[in-house]
Amino acid sequence: MPAATNRLSGLDPNDTYHGRLRAARAHVRLTEEEAAGLGQITVKRLQSMERGGESGKQPNMPALNRLGAAYGVSAVWLAAGGAAGPKLVPEWYVPGRAA
Repeated sequence: MPAATNRLSGLDPNDTYHGRLRAARAHVRLTEEEAAGLGQITVKRLQSMERGGESGKQPNMPALNRLGAAYGVSAVWLAAGGAAGPKLVPEWYVPGRAA
């Protein structure tokens, strides 16, 4: 059964920044250490990003560009999810489901 969407925006409330980061890393089977190295960030920072501990902060776009390249997804999608447009959402991605 598909996840509920917001009637006004059409966006899935389960489509979260931290969920997209975790799902994309899991999809390409990278460890936290490998992903952090490719993103040129610390493991602690990646863990914080994936836990949602950075809410209220602007996404670090240079790091998201590097992570997106490593994960094979758009950095814009990592940052904005479905709001970035349906063409940027990977076919394998299901909001709220761990990869």
